[in-house]
Amino acid sequence: MFIGREVEMERLRRMYDSPNQEVVLIYGRRRIGKSELIKQFLKTSKIQGLYYQCKRTTEMNNVQSLSALISEVYQYPPLAFTGMEKLLDFLFQQACGTPLRRCNRTFNPTVLKTNISTIPFL
Repeated sequence: MFIGREVEMERLRRMYDSPNQEVVLIYGRRRIGKSELIKQFLKTSKIQGLYYQCKRTTEMNNVQSLSALISEVYQYPPLAFTGMEKLLDFLFQQACGTPLRRCNRTFNPTVLKTNISTIPFL
């Protein structure tokens, strides 16, 4: 059950719908619902966004898992990268290759960037 985050959800909606470039930083102590806020925003907004939370494993394991998710969500052929930096460079280049509004609607790098901050294991 997800309750009590109407203000935060509305703020995310406004920022997402803004014609300006917006960056969101969601921070707070453990177990207060930061990740769930992102997931619920993606779910209720019907955004084809990408949510991935790194696991406590090797960088390459996370790279392979995230690569597979990107291929699945965006119907790309199987992807392979030599590290997280190369994978993020790829995502950035894909986002830059499309007009800004389309980029925000289909690729949504802002939501991806928001959760990249949860990578303490790399």
